Amino acid sequence: TDATRWRVVEELRLGTLDEPGPSQFGRIDGLLAGASGRIYVHDGIAQEVRVFGPDGDHLHTLGGAGEGPMEFGGVVGLAVSPEGHLWVVDAGNNRYAEYDPAGGLVAIHPRTVSSHASMSPTVLADGSLLEWAAIGRTDQTRAWQPVRFTPPATFDTLPAIEYRFGTVGNGAAMTEWNMTLTGTPGGDGTVWVSSMNEYVVHRVDLSGDTLLSLTRPFEPAPVPREARDSVVDFYGQFGLDIDASDIPTEKLVVQRLV
Repeated sequence: TDATRWRVVEELRLGTLDEPGPSQFGRIDGLLAGASGRIYVHDGIAQEVRVFGPDGDHLHTLGGAGEGPMEFGGVVGLAVSPEGHLWVVDAGNNRYAEYDPAGGLVAIHPRTVSSHASMSPTVLADGSLLEWAAIGRTDQTRAWQPVRFTPPATFDTLPAIEYRFGTVGNGAAMTEWNMTLTGTPGGDGTVWVSSMNEYVVHRVDLSGDTLLSLTRPFEPAPVPREARDSVVDFYGQFGLDIDASDIPTEKLVVQRLV
């Protein structure tokens, strides 16, 4: 019924095309809302993290492209600790930068993770940072490897979560159907994961044990023939021969967990 349906209501809008300043973004590569209501936006072009208050007012800007102690080489993740410290995962400079709520640099920590998965990093209750590395297993299998960093320089590699990697035709990875796993971390050291092609969500701890599974019946929406043909045409521009019959006929059930 209408009374039980979820509704999306706009409460705040950030960004402008006409007025230069911190609210004009080149490319938004990361977005994080902290428990205090602060909003952190990573601009991938400027390599800056811009911090806004709950009312949308700009508070301060961190970083800028470079290798200096207050600069970023390639940010791939943001996380906020329980005490409100912002952690910036800077893969380009192979380090973590930690900032206090006022924007002051608290510490720079070394980073040894060689790759980065699509799962967001998170700061656990004990103050350690949990990041996810992407691991290739076989042509059809990939894995997310949780890596826990405890300051000042301790790294613990935890059991990996495997998933199937779908390909079509001559092995070209599909853009919409390439991963059959999505997930989001919890601050208690667990992670919620879901297969993208079925309506099942699992709560998994960092030892790899499944603590809870939620499921419900769901009828996937079909992929129209025109959409499959458009994928064939897209890859054809690059000389890749893909047959439309190789492309899934049903859309993903779960697009993303947040």
